[in-house]
Order: sequence, then structure tokens, then C-alpha cells
Amino acid sequence: MFAIVREPSFEEQMLRLVKTHQRMAQLDQAIDWALRKHPHRIPNIVRFPPDFYLWVTDEFFEIDIPSVRILYRIDSNTHTVYLLSIQEVTDKDRDVLSNR
Repeated sequence: MFAIVREPSFEEQMLRLVKTHQRMAQLDQAIDWALRKHPHRIPNIVRFPPDFYLWVTDEFFEIDIPSVRILYRIDSNTHTVYLLSIQEVTDKDRDVLSNR
């Protein structure tokens, strides 16, 4: 199991998302759960060596959970995941991703 450390910027961004999306708190819990267990094996991640990762989550319109991108760093020596940033995926982001 990995420990989770939330950087202040991540916490601030998450609080803003929770205020604008009523079920975002559930995604917040799921993020912690998934990263505690297998931070290297999350679907839809891109690794930036040496130890940074970008995870783009799925979107769940029907239950008001947006797609988000999460930047995190893994310290394998201490088994710690540092949550650095979380941002909602915009329509512009989707256009860029669909043109890849």
C-alpha cells in the first residue's frame, strides 16, 4: 500500500471541484483508493520520467462527475504518492485528445 500526500494546490483545486459538482467527493475517494493500491497501473495514465504521472479519468455525465486530469508523483522508496494537481478536462482538451 502507498501513502497519499495531498499538496495544498491539489486540495484547493479539489475543493473548487466539489463545490461545482455534487458527486465529486465520491471521485475524490476513488482517486485515493486506486492510488493507494496500484499507482503505476492506473488506466489512462501517461508517465513522465523519472516519477511523474498524468491520469485522465473517465466522465460520468449522468451522476455529475466530470473527467479530470490528475498530476501525481510516486516516490517508490517511501511508497508515497504525492497528489500535485487536479483539473477538469475542458472541451478544448477533448478536441486535442481526439485529434491525436
